[in-house]
Amino acid sequence: MKKNLILTLIVITNITIINAQDTTHTIYSQTDSLCKYYDLSIKFPNDKSYKEKFFDNFPNDFKTFNSIYGYNEYFYRGRNIIYSGPLSGAYNYEHIHDLFCNLVDVVNKDKFYMKIVNLTIDNYWEADSELQFCIQEKIINDIDYVLKAVNTLSEKDAYGFWFFIFDRPHPSNLKELYDALYKIAIIKDSKQALLMEKAYKWLIEEDDHGH
Repeated sequence: MKKNLILTLIVITNITIINAQDTTHTIYSQTDSLCKYYDLSIKFPNDKSYKEKFFDNFPNDFKTFNSIYGYNEYFYRGRNIIYSGPLSGAYNYEHIHDLFCNLVDVVNKDKFYMKIVNLTIDNYWEADSELQFCIQEKIINDIDYVLKAVNTLSEKDAYGFWFFIFDRPHPSNLKELYDALYKIAIIKDSKQALLMEKAYKWLIEEDDHGH
């Protein structure tokens, strides 16, 4: 019985290693495609097809997004560990701010905002969160598309979307954006307006308490 248990553990370990290798391979393959279509989009700015392919290869969830563009710093067993995705740093700004954020006028708007909304699920604020800046820049003009996409989420994830938009040190600095969004949302979609209000008020209260 002990021998069978050991064999089972070996099999599970091997499967885990293989799955991890497959995931890593997929991430780097996706990274290569993003770099390829970014470069082609810049080289041939009038060719819409390269921008569409960049969009199609852009992550659909935060875990993948963070694996490619993320930057994390944390302590583990007394050591300062820094994880940098293959496209963190300068690529983060160029890919997200310069290209992805401007694809709203290239690809289908429903698809664009659905991708953005999905990227906020289990997301969190970082000092260089270009994705957050992108949403903040676009949301007022395209609030109908945003509300349509957010309404496909569970209440928990919809709350998380609004939380992510305003999550930053001193969220009171975003009061002008909040007031403008709330004024529109309370007329168009009271449910989302209330979730927005709840998320923003929580962030303000936490900031007031010094967190």
